[in-house]
Amino acid sequence: MDEAKPAVVQIAIDKAYSSAIYRASTGVLQELAQPGAMAYGLASVPRTITFQGGIPITVDGAVVGGIGVSGAAADVDEAIALAAVEKVFGKQ
Repeated sequence: MDEAKPAVVQIAIDKAYSSAIYRASTGVLQELAQPGAMAYGLASVPRTITFQGGIPITVDGAVVGGIGVSGAAADVDEAIALAAVEKVFGKQ
């Protein structure tokens, strides 16, 4: 995205990291990290991103990595990440 801030690069990397290590999309992490939810406070863990845009990559049922997209609205980031994963690895 032409007008995206430079920080989005690190945010995208951390979205990929978060989705891989927690084996869940960062959108799911967002729900789990809300006040009163099971993982409230998760966002305070270094490199953990708890808003949409990170998708785990699964091959033969195992999480092998993640993809992160940043620079647009969070729901758009998530849609782009999901489309990329499905294009390369198939339906997750």
